[in-house]
Amino acid sequence: DPARRWFDAIDASTLLIVDEAGKAGTLQLDEVITTAKARGASVGLVADDKQLASISAGGILRDIDRTYGALNLTEVVRFKSRAEAQAGLALRDGDPAGLAFYADQQRIHVGSGDTVIDAAYGRWSADVAAGHDSAMLAPTNDIVAQLNERARADRLDTLAADPDAAALTPAQLRETTLADGLCASAGDIIATRKNKRSLRLGGGRDFVRNGQRWRVDAVKNNGALAVSRIDTGQKVTLPAWYVNAYTTLGYASTIDAAQGMTIGSRTS
Repeated sequence: DPARRWFDAIDASTLLIVDEAGKAGTLQLDEVITTAKARGASVGLVADDKQLASISAGGILRDIDRTYGALNLTEVVRFKSRAEAQAGLALRDGDPAGLAFYADQQRIHVGSGDTVIDAAYGRWSADVAAGHDSAMLAPTNDIVAQLNERARADRLDTLAADPDAAALTPAQLRETTLADGLCASAGDIIATRKNKRSLRLGGGRDFVRNGQRWRVDAVKNNGALAVSRIDTGQKVTLPAWYVNAYTTLGYASTIDAAQGMTIGSRTS
């Protein structure tokens, strides 16, 4: 097991870096740090204490900063627009003035629950039609499932209306059931929800990770999926047991589950 071999190799020369450490519970972090220190290793935490927090008991990052200090980054470099970078910092600080930028850019939309869902779906659909990589974000798993099911149904309707669809073979139309209870076939976008080091990409060192998005190339007879990563094109075959337990449709995602995803543009 590659994960076990990696774990057994931890020693005084090892530096463990925990990214998105704010998403880890305090007890989880304590277990990691205790194990690392027992083997002489060092641990570095990378996080933003004002981003989404752990679903379990958390909040330890602020205590660490107050007690021991931390290195803090102050410049936002992920946006081309300096105005958006400053607006993001304002929102992070809870300053409502940061909303002005988004209002000026017509990126704030108001409506009832159903109206907002329809509007988000419409914007996503327009993105996809224009050739963009886009994903819908929603606050609950129920809404995510609704959006994913709708996106797949519309894709299949479009496929059925294509004059060339009659030439599709049974293998190209074969379906398999995912962990969210929805089905996928060739052409669908799915997301993997669990790191699995034994599933290597294209024979290289990288492996299947939680939050990655894939396009289904083929559904095997046994329910396994041949897939290609949306962002890099790397290929792997996901075994049926992994597909059934740890994959979902990837057109929509909860806000929490979207952390770690690489997406060209997002509609939320």
